[in-house]
Amino acid sequence: MKRKIFIMVMAFCVLGLAAYAGAATYSYDFTYDGTFMTTNTSAAGNNIVIGDQVEVAFNAAGTGYWSLNAGQSIWEPINVNPDSATRTGDLYWTFYLDGVAVDSGFQLDQQSSMVHFPQYVTASKTINFDRLYWIYTLDNSTGTENVLQGLIFGNSADLSPAVYHVGAATVPEPLTILLLGLGLLGVAVTRRTT
Repeated sequence: MKRKIFIMVMAFCVLGLAAYAGAATYSYDFTYDGTFMTTNTSAAGNNIVIGDQVEVAFNAAGTGYWSLNAGQSIWEPINVNPDSATRTGDLYWTFYLDGVAVDSGFQLDQQSSMVHFPQYVTASKTINFDRLYWIYTLDNSTGTENVLQGLIFGNSADLSPAVYHVGAATVPEPLTILLLGLGLLGVAVTRRTT
């Protein structure tokens, strides 16, 4: 009897691993310029099934970056159809600044309903970051389909009131630097001769 149970459990595990081995990974990487909100529709049309992963990277344009307070969340949804389903998945995320990880976190069994998954990522400390990378694995869905419609990232008050985009620092024109240098040199020479 114990042997039968063992064989059944092993068969269940093998079938489960086989199901996940065939899982697909969808990767999206795009740049956000700091405007009100952005939607990337390159994901549109892909049907995510149980075990599939979605990997997304949001990059600040140029040398811009974002600022996020400790404990605050960014709403990072994927629009998905149909909107009547409830979905559960595991979400892992990492914030980067200049290629270095500055914070990370995860939420297992994150539940969402209606038209979005996942729901949010949260900073464990106050950070500046220029890249947000997350991986979401769909574990369960009450819908027969989970068709991607688009990815959203934004800093509007109703979406992410705690995240603020900071544009690149203004770099002075070479002529401005030259004139400033000559002016300082002139002041130094005048002071020395008097």
